[in-house]
Parts: sequence; C-alpha cells; structure tokens
Amino acid sequence: MQRYLMTRIIQSILLMLGVIVLVFFMIRLTGDPARLMVPRDATPEQVEVFRETMGFNRPLAVQFLDYLTGIFQGDFGDSLNFRQPTLELIQERLPGTIELAVAAMLLAIVVAVPLGILGGTSPGSFVDSIGRSVGLFGQVIPNFWLALILILVFGVQLGWFPTFGRDSPTSIVLPAIALGLATMGQLLRLTRSAVLEIRNEDYIRTARSKGLSPRKIAVWHVSRNASLALISVIGVAFTYLLGGSVYIETIFAWPGLGNLLDQAIRARDFPLVQSIAIVIAGFAILMSLATDIMYGVIDPRIRYG
Repeated sequence: MQRYLMTRIIQSILLMLGVIVLVFFMIRLTGDPARLMVPRDATPEQVEVFRETMGFNRPLAVQFLDYLTGIFQGDFGDSLNFRQPTLELIQERLPGTIELAVAAMLLAIVVAVPLGILGGTSPGSFVDSIGRSVGLFGQVIPNFWLALILILVFGVQLGWFPTFGRDSPTSIVLPAIALGLATMGQLLRLTRSAVLEIRNEDYIRTARSKGLSPRKIAVWHVSRNASLALISVIGVAFTYLLGGSVYIETIFAWPGLGNLLDQAIRARDFPLVQSIAIVIAGFAILMSLATDIMYGVIDPRIRYG
C-alpha cells in the first residue's frame, strides 16, 4: 500500500508542475502578454511601462523561475482589476464554490444512487421508468437553460426561492439543482448499469440461495460492489462541479470562483485567470489522488496490481 500511495503522490506532483508550466506559457504563446493585459486604447509608451512593471522584458526562464518560486511561497501575483493579491480573492470566493459543489453533489447522490439501485434490481418496473427518465433528462438539458427556467418558475412566478446571491440558506437550492442535474443523470445511469451487471454474478445467486432477502442483497452485496465504479465518477464529477460552475454562478450572482473567473476574463485580468486555473487544477489533482487511494482501500487488487 505504501508503494502504491507513494507512486500516486509522485504522479500528482509531476502533474501539478505540468499544469503550472502550461498555465505560465499559455498566455505567452498567444502573443505579447503586456499587449493582452493593457486596455485596447493604451499607447505604446504605456504598454512599455506596463511590460517593465510586470517584468515581461526579462528573459523567459527568469520569469518562469520567479513565477514558480512565488507559487511555492504562496504568492500567485496581484490582480490587475481588483488591485490585491489573487490568492486573497480566491480564498474569499472558494468557500462559496465548494458549498455549491457539495450541495449539488449531495443532491445528485441522494436522488441518483437509490433510484439507480432500485431500477437495476427491478428493470422494467415503474421506479425504473422514472429513474431512466430522470437520467435522460439530466443528460440532455443544458444547465444554463434549466437555471433560467428555475428562476422564472420557482423564483419569479411562485416566489419560493431567492434568485440571486448567497444571503439565506434557501439561496443555494436553485443553483444546486441547476448545477447538479447533469451529474445526477450520469450517476443514475451508471448505478443502474452497474447493478444490472452485478445482479447476475455468481455471488449474488449464492446469496439468494442462502435465503437472504432482496433488501439485504441490495444493501450488502450489490451496493458495495457497485460503489467502485461510482467512486471514480463522483471524483471526476465533483471536480467538474468546482470548475464548471461559471455559467450557474454568473446567472445566480453566486459569489464563487466561477463568478470571479467570469469577471476576470471580462476585465482581461490574466494574473487572476491564471491563479484560478491553477487552484481548480490543484483540486482536480487532489480529487484524483483521493479517488485512487479509495480505490486501493476498497479493492486490494488495484494497489497490488
């Protein structure tokens, strides 16, 4: 287990370094970074002053070394638009994004996993039909369109929930539904498929022959063995919820990283965009590492393979 864990940690560190290199050079491959960051009506003299202030006139290797050193020291640079360290801005907005992603993921799991298990154990039943409909609906409906419909129906016409901000506990309901529906459909269909495959295994027939009730078989045998496939999808989906909530946070004016990223892009605030990209990538790598570790804990064949 220690060798397996060490291998995954080293791979994660190398992947994170690759992300930093990619983020650093991406803006420089598109042209003059100074010209990209200054306003369009800036004079050549203003561009040159900005280039010298930001250090873009130094050798590229020196710029990268300083950038890498700053990241290791917790200095991600300053925002051009907000005039403060980008890490402080991210720390202010990150709790909102995590809260929204966790709420959307919990909603998806609570609805998808039971429906998927019930549908997989009783294919063709009424519950299975409902589950397949929910899964299909979640997969084909664009989340930004759903967000507008939710605002119109439950926010404007019925007035049940707030339509913007993060001022009350009920403010998270509509954005969590809009963000988590696609993940709900994905988890539901995967759970159903996994259960359909597992229910025909030899150990399930053995459990039935021993006289175990369908409920015990579903809880202790089917659910446990289907969890391995779900873990990988949940890890990837949670990362998507963290990084893919730009539209939802913007529509609902939710104070999170997605909303901040939208503001940074509109303001041509590339240092802030770079910092957000690195933080989101870091979360993705950590989630992948956590998923690998859970894989190894649940299935010993993986860590010894």
